[in-house]
Amino acid sequence: MDTTDELILIANGDSWTYGCEIVDPILLEKYPKITHLTEIDYLPENDSYRLSRVWSTKLAELLKCKVMNISEPGDDNTSILSRTQEYVLHLLSQGVKPEQLFIVIGWTSPERRDFWYKSDDNTQSYKFKLNPHTPKYNERPLTELTRTYALNFWNPEEYIVRYVTTVLNFQNFCVAHGIKFLSFNAFYRQKNADIGTWQDINIEEQLNSLSLGNIPISDNSTREVHRINYNTVWQNIDSTRYYNKDNVNNSFKTFVDNTLGPQGYTGWHPNEDGHNLWATQLFRYIQEHKLLNIGYDYERT
Repeated sequence: MDTTDELILIANGDSWTYGCEIVDPILLEKYPKITHLTEIDYLPENDSYRLSRVWSTKLAELLKCKVMNISEPGDDNTSILSRTQEYVLHLLSQGVKPEQLFIVIGWTSPERRDFWYKSDDNTQSYKFKLNPHTPKYNERPLTELTRTYALNFWNPEEYIVRYVTTVLNFQNFCVAHGIKFLSFNAFYRQKNADIGTWQDINIEEQLNSLSLGNIPISDNSTREVHRINYNTVWQNIDSTRYYNKDNVNNSFKTFVDNTLGPQGYTGWHPNEDGHNLWATQLFRYIQEHKLLNIGYDYERT
């Protein structure tokens, strides 16, 4: 690892950061039997074409810095956070300075979860990415798990709270290590929403609508009841380093929708025009809020 003082952009997220469905036309001719562009996403021979067209590379060009994109398609936010922490700590252990790093995370839809399971012969471990919107898998136990989760346990009381605490965990990690950062929501698919009705998250509204129970508190002289509401946690999220926090339009998807419409997509994912647009918007946001300035004070609202 080059440990010079050059700025390094670490980008992480799901398929919207990875660049799914950005496919080299030559590969389409090479693999004429594919039924969906995502079948080419993982092919190393598509990497150079895909990576040169995603928002992270385009943002790095605007910032004139190096870039490392460690995103993974279909990922959940807990995995995105864990991978970020592990990789950044690895870089620091190799001599990279905290002030060299700028982490930008595109959080995925909050309801996603992951589970590790073993093969039948117990020799291999696999990561199962639970996405309640697509409960179709070849292996019956996974299909049953997805259906059970979607019908019984897919609740904002769980996934919105998990989202808020994950974002706070990321922020605290960066602050503790003196690393500059920015995060945003890529998209949010509410329960029973199809691809045309995705909506941005209104975290404050969601949290206020939840019934999370009470905590009885006693100090030997009085007994009080504290109503659980994670807005006190959400209010500690930096209002600048979370893109458009608490604004109506706060996601990658909404920005592309409102600017390019359907022309900004290939299938379910942003195309190169969509990625270029988002990189330009992030660059403007970074410049406007001076996110790369040394000595920036973390706001609390």
